[in-house]
Amino acid sequence: MENNEVAELNKKERKEYLKNLRAGQSGKDRKTRLLVGGLIVTGVVLAGAGLFYLSNLNATDKIPPVGELVDEMPAPNTALHIEVGAQHVPYSTNPPTSGPHYNASGAGPIECKVYEDEVVDEGVIHNLEHGAVWVTYQDKNDTDLAGKLKVIVEDYSKTVLSPRSKNDSKIALVAWRHILKLDQFDEKKIRDFIRLYKSSKEAPEPLAGCGTAVPGR
Repeated sequence: MENNEVAELNKKERKEYLKNLRAGQSGKDRKTRLLVGGLIVTGVVLAGAGLFYLSNLNATDKIPPVGELVDEMPAPNTALHIEVGAQHVPYSTNPPTSGPHYNASGAGPIECKVYEDEVVDEGVIHNLEHGAVWVTYQDKNDTDLAGKLKVIVEDYSKTVLSPRSKNDSKIALVAWRHILKLDQFDEKKIRDFIRLYKSSKEAPEPLAGCGTAVPGR
């Protein structure tokens, strides 16, 4: 009896051992599958993020040129700093895309934002030198158009919106050396112009900010 009991006990132990061994192996396999699955998912997410970054990085490369490329004003008036209120040579475009401008706190460059009243050309030109885009509309009382333009402008940094009665078109957008004139509202062209020429490398100081006058710059 004693030997049989021992033999029976050994059988139970062997069964328990094999059961635990299989359970342990199954757990390891499950962990391995989870680990591999996690690595695959992580790889897919990172690859997708990389493609998204690259597609946005080169987004402006897919936008065709908008508006007209114009020459800078000849030296020494290209980006000449002048005293507030000083006389200067006439600008070569309407609105101006380069030329003499103010470099004084509160006068130019001005704060990049939406203005309900007209702003001074000589102040905003300094913003253009810093890579900003100036969006203008001819009729100050056209509140419907002003509202549509405001919605667009507020989606972007380094933009100025204001009425400008001296315009010879209903809408005019300018950046340094670039101008777009429209006789009717065209959201796509307006957005494309801003995306293409905001902080453009053609601006003398595209990384400079708005509303900060720096001596000598």
